[in-house]
Amino acid sequence: MNPRMNPPLELTTVADFRREIERRNVPTVVMFTTSWCPFCRRFKPKFVEAAGEAHVRSALIYIDDWENPLWDEYRVDVVPTLVLFEKGQPVHRRDGVLGRGLGDHDLAAIFNQAAAVATP
Repeated sequence: MNPRMNPPLELTTVADFRREIERRNVPTVVMFTTSWCPFCRRFKPKFVEAAGEAHVRSALIYIDDWENPLWDEYRVDVVPTLVLFEKGQPVHRRDGVLGRGLGDHDLAAIFNQAAAVATP
């Protein structure tokens, strides 16, 4: 049986994001999300499950406020959006599709990319 990783971090402030994602050298799969998005609410349990089974760090980043600078800094046009960060920088992403969100193939792709980055 494979050991399970911790559940994803849940971050709600820009300061937390900067400290936990941008200033860390650990590969991290981030799900940019909001509490009001129906596609995010539907996708979140899948993300949490995949994150728990993956051997890579993960985080849910809540960007509920339209004034949150992370929308523009990371060009998040639609939530949910998945971004793999390596050494604090985005290296791969899967953008949500307006009116659809993300699918299982997007989730598998980003975690496969994360596994490749995390494996020396």
